[in-house]
Amino acid sequence: GTLGAATTTTDATATLHASSTTNDILLIHAWTRSTADTTVITGFTEIAQVDTAIGSHRWFWQRHDGSEGTVTCDHNQSADNYCQQFTFRGVITSGNPWDALGTPENDPDDAGTNGIYTLTGITTASTNSMVLVMTGYMDNDTASVVMTSTDPAAYTEVYTESATGTDGSIAIGYELRPTIGATGTITVDYDIATSDGAGSLVLSLKPVPTTTFGDGTDPGNSTIAPEAAVTDIDKFSLVSNNVADT
Repeated sequence: GTLGAATTTTDATATLHASSTTNDILLIHAWTRSTADTTVITGFTEIAQVDTAIGSHRWFWQRHDGSEGTVTCDHNQSADNYCQQFTFRGVITSGNPWDALGTPENDPDDAGTNGIYTLTGITTASTNSMVLVMTGYMDNDTASVVMTSTDPAAYTEVYTESATGTDGSIAIGYELRPTIGATGTITVDYDIATSDGAGSLVLSLKPVPTTTFGDGTDPGNSTIAPEAAVTDIDKFSLVSNNVADT
């Protein structure tokens, strides 16, 4: 959805992506230019929170039941506030949607290092987990952001900024990690000579379980969803994307 921005006592709003459907995972990054702030979002559960030198960053989630839409990010300080909602599909349909959750990080002002922040990576627990890097940069003096790590090596980034108040932005990077394992250190590059602080969180979303039938040759592999009929014959192996081979 679009970036919501407001100032003083007005609450920013986070719009739902138009294509969202039941069981999608909705994630919101909300931050306020005040460390005293305690933003809440009705119907959403807080994942994590971190303070920067001058702001409070919070992340929330909800499993879409078809009723959610634009939500109010209810902050309680007279300050600039920003929030944005992201939708992900093909994620498990019960319980917490992540299989790895990093510690939220305060990325301080880094004058002289060209706006490059390094984040502690995570270790995914499922094949084809969606690795997410969520970051709120407390200015709008850059045009984009580039995120890299060991695996995934690169991410698809979405960067949105606002001139509301004294400026702010929110960005997310996402990429599938085909195998279980460590991402390695994650680099977030805003490419700006004298940058402001940022608050960041890394996590990975757990995919809906699938099982592959077949020995790879005869019959060829086929993938079925839970409770679907199995029509392969001949010898076969079972390979789940969430547990070890069976």
